[in-house]
Order: sequence, then structure tokens, then C-alpha cells
Amino acid sequence: MSNQKKKDIKALNEEFKGVFEDFDVKKPKDKIIELSTEEFSQKEMKIKKAQADLSPDLMNLEGITGIGLGGDHLGSPVLKIYVRKKNRSLIKKIKAITKEEPILIEETGDIVAQNVDHLNV
Repeated sequence: MSNQKKKDIKALNEEFKGVFEDFDVKKPKDKIIELSTEEFSQKEMKIKKAQADLSPDLMNLEGITGIGLGGDHLGSPVLKIYVRKKNRSLIKKIKAITKEEPILIEETGDIVAQNVDHLNV
């Protein structure tokens, strides 16, 4: 590995130092737990209610680009929060609002409207 590549990796590690510790990352268990349709529906309804209740506060945070429903690595329903750029401060604010709700934070970058003048709509 070149010295420049090593420097780049070190710089990235420094830039993101501490950010990943803020995530509640849990290793998947050996066995995937299958939810019954009823259990899944109950979890999904809980997440939909959380989305409705928490969206106003979350959307008032600088850096939030959207909120939706999604699934975790096992397919269980989660509140998906889209952010312009992940950073420790924003993650702490999100966690303070969402408390114990299962969330997934996805970095989107800037979201801009596309020019659709060329479409014959």
C-alpha cells in the first residue's frame, strides 16, 4: 500500500473518529428471527405512529432531508431518517428525539430539484 493511501486512510479515520461509536450497531444474531404477520404488522404500525409523532421535531433539525419507513438488516420495520451528512452532533439530536425507537440513518447529500422542462409533461 502506498504512503499516500495510508495517509488518506488515516485522515478518514480521524475525520470519522467517534462518529461510529454513536450508532447502536448490533451484530446480527446467528439465527434470523422470523416475525409472524401479526407481529410484523404491530411493529410496522408502531413505526408509522412514531413517524407521524416525531416527524415535525425531526424535520426542524438542520441537516434532515427526509423521514420514511424502512427495514433493518433483518427486515424488521424501522424509522428511516435521511440526513445531508452524518455527524456526531446531528446523531445525538436525532437520538434525543427518537429515544428508544428503532432507527436507521442514511446519508443522502444535498437533494435538489431536477430540471424537467425538457419533458413533455
